[in-house]
Amino acid sequence: MWRLGVLFLGLAHAWQPLKVDIKSLQGAAPSTAHAVTAALRDSGLVAVDLGASFKNIRRRALRASATCIEKTSSAGATLEDGTVRRSLAAATETGFELDSRTCGALIDVSDDFTKNVKEVVKAMAAHLGALPEVQAAAPLLQTHEGKTYDTVEDIVEHGAHLEHFHAYRREGATTDAKTIDVHADQGLFIAFTPPLTQGDEDLPAATFSVELRDGTVAPVALESPYYASSVFVMLGDGVHQYLGGASGLRSAPHSVEMVDGLDRSWYGVMVLPPLDAVSPLHGAMTFGEVRDATRDGDEAAAGVGCARNLAARELAENQCEEDALFCWFRCMDLTNHFAETVSQEICEAQGMRLECTDIFRQTSDGFQHGDYYPQCTAYTHEATEFPSIAPADEEVCDD
Repeated sequence: MWRLGVLFLGLAHAWQPLKVDIKSLQGAAPSTAHAVTAALRDSGLVAVDLGASFKNIRRRALRASATCIEKTSSAGATLEDGTVRRSLAAATETGFELDSRTCGALIDVSDDFTKNVKEVVKAMAAHLGALPEVQAAAPLLQTHEGKTYDTVEDIVEHGAHLEHFHAYRREGATTDAKTIDVHADQGLFIAFTPPLTQGDEDLPAATFSVELRDGTVAPVALESPYYASSVFVMLGDGVHQYLGGASGLRSAPHSVEMVDGLDRSWYGVMVLPPLDAVSPLHGAMTFGEVRDATRDGDEAAAGVGCARNLAARELAENQCEEDALFCWFRCMDLTNHFAETVSQEICEAQGMRLECTDIFRQTSDGFQHGDYYPQCTAYTHEATEFPSIAPADEEVCDD
């Protein structure tokens, strides 16, 4: 029980993100807009309060989701520390496909619940879109056919929205690893509710921590009564990819560590870019093509978001932990193009240096897009454009 006592003490002293009222955010009051922008630049995380009625709606939805997951053959995954996570998932096109015989209570509350969350998503899109630096970066995305997504509202309206109800339980840690290690989410942002501990709703079932701009890792009081009627908005790696680097917005590296023997319910909706838009990080590939390649196991394509345990950092800083290197606009784990572990010691033993490099081992200062990874190299010059390849001479080459 000592660990639960530590959690209660930690909750009382946890970091509290900025909370604003939904109507103030929608009304774009100057003081509210300034405070929200400052918070998104500092931590990448804010809470939007929807009023007392949402507290009951949220609790009903999370209780019902746990029952629904328990009674269905919902997909399950065992996480790094042995936690089992089972989920209900929905995409923009389909919504949740629920059986009224097992998920009737969730069906009854889901419309009111998701309507409130969508209200927050829409308000945050309008806030981000009103930033002068973001407006100056238009068009933010475009398709091969020349269609443009000029505003954040365009991206949110036409992008994919992935919704999840998750149920977490850990009987006993199998390693010293966190349940979910430090990472930044893919997409533009994620809107999520405070989690709920089934059976004891005032007891936190996990520690959620966020890395602040100054490098401080702070536990967040998600379960505090102060946020009971709120929806959190946390920025993802998309703010660096297509909202203009001058905005100063930062994705929020975060982690989760479960407590043994408790059941944690959670809901979130991740806002992804339109699938037909060209990804700024993947040459001519669209976000849809990147998604498909990632599903097929193409690790090179998985750089859109939190794959390869990448903790996205603010673009203007390059302070990384000892087991990471600033490369490709972020702190990357020390794994090279060939999925081999590298380090300063390994490189020095080979008479080389640990650098951010392209596939030819030419060095980068980390502020370049492309296929860059930590690598041992002896090159001293910076990366150049890839050489073009002349077309085949059909009179010389045959099939």
